[in-house]
Amino acid sequence: MASEIEADRIAIFYGISDIHLKAKTRTSREQALSIIGEAVDLARSHGVRVRFTAEDGSRADLNYLIQVVRTARDAGADRVSIDDTVGVFYPSKAREIFSTLTKEVSGVGLDIHAHNDLGMAVANSLAAIEGGATAVHATVNGLGERVGITPTQVIAVALKYHFGIEAAKLDKLTSLSSLVEKYSGIPIPPNYPITGDYAFVHKAGVHVAGILNDPRTYEFMDPSILNRSRDYVIEQIHR
Repeated sequence: MASEIEADRIAIFYGISDIHLKAKTRTSREQALSIIGEAVDLARSHGVRVRFTAEDGSRADLNYLIQVVRTARDAGADRVSIDDTVGVFYPSKAREIFSTLTKEVSGVGLDIHAHNDLGMAVANSLAAIEGGATAVHATVNGLGERVGITPTQVIAVALKYHFGIEAAKLDKLTSLSSLVEKYSGIPIPPNYPITGDYAFVHKAGVHVAGILNDPRTYEFMDPSILNRSRDYVIEQIHR
């Protein structure tokens, strides 16, 4: 048991969309609420902090999702993660759901766990923050099930740029990304945001001219902040 190894926190999850309730756990909504409450209460009785994860929360009925978050909170969870398990959130929807939860359920922290199936994990995470989320789940290089979740290096830089939040040591992101790439055996493409080889490479003539006059014309952030440097590609045309 986690309490026996003196874990600081444990995570408990349960699929709460009607799809999961019917096809996976074969429970009713009411039964699921009871199971969630009992599981969180049991964990808390052993003195560990609990984060409850509402798996497939993005496809759940919103009123029921509110009940789930309240149940987990009342049973003792101090954080609840809303999972976009199949990556179908879009920013305005993510913002709306987190805004509603923030308004309807007080006294509990809200996490966003965004999968990247439609390529919007970063955008959805930022929108969730605007709606009231206070934690973002992320992995280096975005590793995870299927196409992964919110990539650490991208969300960290986005948080700095848009909200002035220092969520990571930005000058370590490139070396960290390379380390994970090496040991995971999963390469990232050269045009990957922030840490890809081409992230600060300029080729088009108008871009290069702008950069030489003022780097801000075609760079949103000074690459030195990320312990990187800008490069130029000059092509020689043979006639």
